Amino acid sequence: MTKIKPADVFIIILTILIIIFLFIQTYSQPQDSSELLVRVNEESWRFTLEDDRIVHIPGPLGDTVIHIQAGETYVTESPCISKICIAAGKISKPGQWIVCLPNHVFISIEGSGNSDSGNDEVDDVVF
Repeated sequence: MTKIKPADVFIIILTILIIIFLFIQTYSQPQDSSELLVRVNEESWRFTLEDDRIVHIPGPLGDTVIHIQAGETYVTESPCISKICIAAGKISKPGQWIVCLPNHVFISIEGSGNSDSGNDEVDDVVF
């Protein structure tokens, strides 16, 4: 049986300290929250998904009404004829979007979001 040398103890303690340091650095930093980006032609607005609010976005046809509630957003009123933007439903994850083409309103969620929910979805699979 080999003896534990002082250098071995030093390496073990150093390794444990590095692991603790990396753990603290990784989990002490705040999560990046997602932002709602709304664009109409050249204008844009940014909103946080953490604050509940109702937003009226002016477009060429009139106001598009967007609800931000409980980390989700959706369109409740639009002056367009087809109302596809209302039928799109709620979005809450980075990369999702809603568009109202007739009123030139583009709504998207940007940021890394909170990915610890385990609901990472695959968009498509190719064989």
